[in-house]
Order: sequence, then C-alpha cells, then structure tokens
Amino acid sequence: MLRWVHGLAIATSVVLLAYFAARSWPTMAAVELLGPEPDTPEYIDGAVQLLRGQYGQARPPIYPPGFSLLLAPAVAIGGPSASGWVPFLAAVVLGIVSAVVAVRLSNPLAAPLAVFFVLFATAPRMLAQLVLTDLVVAALVLSQAVTLAFASGRAAAVLGGLLGGFLVWVRLASIPLAVAGLAGARGRRAAVWYVVGALPLLVLLPVWQWWVYGSPTTTGYLAVGAGPNGDGSMGSLFSLAYVLGPPVAADGPVHGGAAREWELPNLPFYALELLGADSFLFRPGVGLIGLVAAVVYATREPPLGAIARSALACTVATVAIYLPYFYQSGRFLAAPAALLAVLAAVALARLVETLLRRLAPDIVLPRSAARRNRWCGTRGRATD
Repeated sequence: MLRWVHGLAIATSVVLLAYFAARSWPTMAAVELLGPEPDTPEYIDGAVQLLRGQYGQARPPIYPPGFSLLLAPAVAIGGPSASGWVPFLAAVVLGIVSAVVAVRLSNPLAAPLAVFFVLFATAPRMLAQLVLTDLVVAALVLSQAVTLAFASGRAAAVLGGLLGGFLVWVRLASIPLAVAGLAGARGRRAAVWYVVGALPLLVLLPVWQWWVYGSPTTTGYLAVGAGPNGDGSMGSLFSLAYVLGPPVAADGPVHGGAAREWELPNLPFYALELLGADSFLFRPGVGLIGLVAAVVYATREPPLGAIARSALACTVATVAIYLPYFYQSGRFLAAPAALLAVLAAVALARLVETLLRRLAPDIVLPRSAARRNRWCGTRGRATD
C-alpha cells in the first residue's frame, strides 16, 4: 500500500486518540465522581481502606477487591479524586490496542477506523470519566484476546488465563467471560494452560469470601442484602421474567444508554444496543458489521480466527449473564462492543483493500500483501 496512505492512517489514529483524551481528561473533584450508587463510592472507599490496611473491617464489601486494587495506586498518589484516572487510562489503552490489533489483522486503514469505532460513541467518553468497572473489563478482555491470538506457547496461554481469572476479581459477573476466554486459545494444549493460569485466582475468590463473609459461597450481595428482594440471592437477582418482561431497574442515559427511555425487556434492549440503535456502544451499523465479521472470520486460522471466536464467545457470555438480570444497562456490553468494533474496522479495511486491488493491482497488492505477511509472521500468502 502506498506509503503516504500508511502515514496518513497512523497520523489520523494519533489525532483521534489525542482528541478523545482531551475530551475525556479527568478533571473532576472527588465529590463530582458521579456513578450509580453504591458502585462508585464502594470502589473508591475500598481503595482507601486497602491503603490503610483496613479493608472489610468497618463493613462487609459489596464487590470483590480487584477494581479497588487497581484504583489504589492512583488514590495513593493523588487521593480519592485521582481514581478517575484509572477508567480514563483504560479507555486510552483500549483505543491504542484496538488500533494496533486492527492493523495487524488487515492494513493501516483499519487503525483510524478501529479508534473511531471503539472510542467515538457515547459510552466510552462517558465511562472514561466515571469510576466504574466497565472500561477496565473491556480493556482486560481485549488484552486477553490479543494475548491468546498473537502469542503462541505456554506463557501466553497462562497469561491469558491470569487475565481471565482477574476479570472475576474485578466484577463477579465476569465468570462467564473467564470461561469464554477459552474460545481464543490456540488448540487444546493452550486451553489447558489457560485453565492453569485462571484456576488459582478462581479458587482464591471463595477463599477470600470465606475470610471476609464467613462462608466461601457468600457473595457481597448476599452479605449486604442487595437486589430487588433485599436478600441478594440468585433467585432475587436473576429471573427469566426479565428476558421478555420489564427489569426491576435501569441505568440512566449517562451510564446505560436508552434503557430508561425505551423501557424495554432485556432481550430487545440488548439486541438494539448491539446494533447501535442509540449510538451508546456503537455508531449505528458498526455492531452489526462486527457481528457478521465475527461469524465469517470465526473459522479462520489465528490470529484473526482467534479474535473472532473470542468476540463471539464474549458476546454470547455477556448477553447470557445479563438477559435474566434484574438491572438493565448498556454499559454491561462494553467488553463485547470493543471486540466487535475492532472486527468491524478489520472487515471494512479489508473490503477497501480488495477494491483497491481490483482498481490498481500493480500499485496496491504487492506492498499490502508484503506488509500483512510481515505483521502476521507469515511468508507468501496470508493465512487468514
């Protein structure tokens, strides 16, 4: 591909990232770190208590300590208000990794497309300024998928498993995401090593619950009596009635898209969110392109096939856990949205490259094929 196109694509990606960072720069004071209660105050207070060595002593925590642990370095440096830097940095990392991965899977045109698709919807900009777990989970899921797709061997599989296990410590509802990570493993041996990496953290979680709550099966919701019935039980939090019926509660437009405006059951709401109907997670059409690309690419060899399988598994796992959940919010789909947006960028960049090949094969094809073969570590024709 022409060098000026390559340079222009990289420059555009940098400009888009800089513009997003400028718009989302954390400037809020501690009292203005808005977020749905009790989530945000719980996370920040958990970080403060961890630094004081008093975590869980004053009252039982509602959530596992993974996210508070990530907030702790920022809080130690700048106080509670500095916790806003963590979701902001997660968003920036999400944009950078998305651009690099998209280029590796297609051509330089995919970089600005990936940055735009991943970051320039309502959710990333709003969530980058809120102390919530959604962007951190999305960044961890994308990092896990990239690790498993591009790096073969035992170390990569174990690292992917560690990321999957840590997801559960950040958000307990990420257990299906940890299982879905197996879809990106490159073969059975890699899947075994993935389990080896994830298992210690998954086993330690009930140990932590036993230490904090007195029982390995007691969650924070059970301990504090959260949920619509005030008992935190599984039957209270999850019900098939919410799939085709109204949920008990929904996030407002800042955190959850059009949930309160539409007043839909979970099934049609999350279907519309994945299609970008309210431009919260995606620009309209991007999610559909990503879903089609994931299905088409799922049978390809790694790394493209592995990323596609990870996206499909992550989407199915996320929807499965939140369809019967009593609380409705578009932000719950942030992780699959990032993967699908990257695949949409890859698909469109490949389509443009195909059209350019037909229009100017002598100029475009040799350089483009050589670049992709070098990025994907192959010689001759690209394998995916």
